[in-house]
Amino acid sequence: DTATGQQIFRLLADDSAANDLFGNSVAISGTTAIVGAVWDDDNGDYSGSAYLFDATTGRQVAKLLANDGAAGDFFGVSVAISGEIAIVGAVYHGDNGFRSGSAYLFDISDPANPVQTAKLLADDGAEFDFFGGSVAIGPDGIGVIIGAVGDDDNGDWSGSAYLFDTTTGRQIVKLLANDGAAIALFGNSVAISGSKAIVGAYADGDNGFQAGSAYIFDTSTGEQVFKLLPDDGAEFDSFGKSVAISGITAVVGAPFDDDNGNRSGSAYLFNTTTGRQIAKLLADDGAAGDEFGWSVAMSGPTAIVGAHFDDDNGSNSGSAYLFDASVCPWDLDNNGAVGILDLLALLAAWGPNPGAPPDFDGDGIVGILDLLTLLANWGPCV
Repeated sequence: DTATGQQIFRLLADDSAANDLFGNSVAISGTTAIVGAVWDDDNGDYSGSAYLFDATTGRQVAKLLANDGAAGDFFGVSVAISGEIAIVGAVYHGDNGFRSGSAYLFDISDPANPVQTAKLLADDGAEFDFFGGSVAIGPDGIGVIIGAVGDDDNGDWSGSAYLFDTTTGRQIVKLLANDGAAIALFGNSVAISGSKAIVGAYADGDNGFQAGSAYIFDTSTGEQVFKLLPDDGAEFDSFGKSVAISGITAVVGAPFDDDNGNRSGSAYLFNTTTGRQIAKLLADDGAAGDEFGWSVAMSGPTAIVGAHFDDDNGSNSGSAYLFDASVCPWDLDNNGAVGILDLLALLAAWGPNPGAPPDFDGDGIVGILDLLTLLANWGPCV
């Protein structure tokens, strides 16, 4: 329960077995949850599966398998769900070459009787692309983004991501970083919400070796809007290992950051309309080796951050933390209120100023509409 932090159910597969790795990927939408089991073997060793659960009762309602599943596919390595649509990645599937990867769409309007509706493949897929290693679906259930961390358009292991339409199963656009480089691992994490998508590249090197970065894209055009970097980024932080987005807020994990000790981890909040960092999230009891930020997710104003090596229940038992991630985009100085300093910042940026934080309506000009917006939100952020 997000209001109390109390566990409601423990989910277990009806046919779970040793080494299935049930729980390696999870997602939830409304009253339906999906859980991947990447080493399940219904279609051969390590073929993989995913399970649907009723989140109100904790009961399993269906098991998902690829119609053409085969040994070694790793179906279930990534999962996402939105409304009546679920998507499952199979990163080692081989239609476009050895370990080129694929993803599968399912109609779960009747969760007890899910139907595979499409198999998604990159138009330019090739061996070792690892397409499907990360997947996400927007709240509208239409836009899907899929990472291919091994793609090599910008050099070996530079990575890419693809947008698909769930209604047609067709590829819309391929996303690449404007400054993509070899071994950046762009596409290792992806998320999408409305007209914005975010892609992580945790081995990018702007702030040092494997410091990491993340990129915001316009889903209607496929154009890069912002590159996100933390204010205090450093080598080996792996910023971008995990990403999530909801409305105008994005959260990016940096599990090897060391504010609370070596590899204690952190996460960062960003405003997706301005590309500005809003806050840095740390666990109150963070400790060395926790890797807080290994996984992140968002829904509305709530963010959850995983720390898979936390040890409250034993060595590497793991934990997760809930945060209030409410954003007040008009609070330009991030002091919790819209006031005179924010007004002065807006006036200082007046005129043509694409990408400036006070350009609230995103038209490239800081002007009267932006001023009226700021004044309408004057006072404490709520």
